[in-house]
Amino acid sequence: ARQPYAYRCRVHFEKGDCAQPTWVRAQAVETLAVERFFDALKARRRREADFGALEQQLIAAEAAHASLIGEQRLLRARDDSRSRERLAAVEAKHAELLDLVRRDRLNRLPDVRTMRRQWPSMTQVERRKALGLAFDAIVVGRGTSKEVLADRVHFIGAGKIPDYFPTRRSPAAITPFNPFNPQIAGKGNMA
Repeated sequence: ARQPYAYRCRVHFEKGDCAQPTWVRAQAVETLAVERFFDALKARRRREADFGALEQQLIAAEAAHASLIGEQRLLRARDDSRSRERLAAVEAKHAELLDLVRRDRLNRLPDVRTMRRQWPSMTQVERRKALGLAFDAIVVGRGTSKEVLADRVHFIGAGKIPDYFPTRRSPAAITPFNPFNPQIAGKGNMA
């Protein structure tokens, strides 16, 4: 009998061996990934409100800072702790907005209805690119075929990958994945 198409964990890596290699049937995990992808597209509308609110906060912080700079010029003040505090607030809001924009790569895609219509006619490469806009990683834990697959699969949303994850540019030591790790939880893991 022919082996079903599956995703398998390599055992030997440059930085060590995987102590818990796993595998999963490709069709099962791909079906689950597509379901989660469309769930993420549905949730996109709620995030658009976050953009608007954050943008308004940034505009207010920039206006307050510009006003303070104007006051300082009138008073010929050079160094003011209030100015540094307001500048720090502007920079923090700016960084928060950039982070939100960077993580929300799904905005590059059409709405969920259009995407559902297009999905059947998309090539595998196009589908993979779309899934890549929603997820930085899909991690499969060890288990048996009797376990519910959704309990073994963890989806890490775009922009939420933990710092300790290996990348092509910087391979990291082989460590077991823990979905309850605070580094992931703090970045909004989509498990």
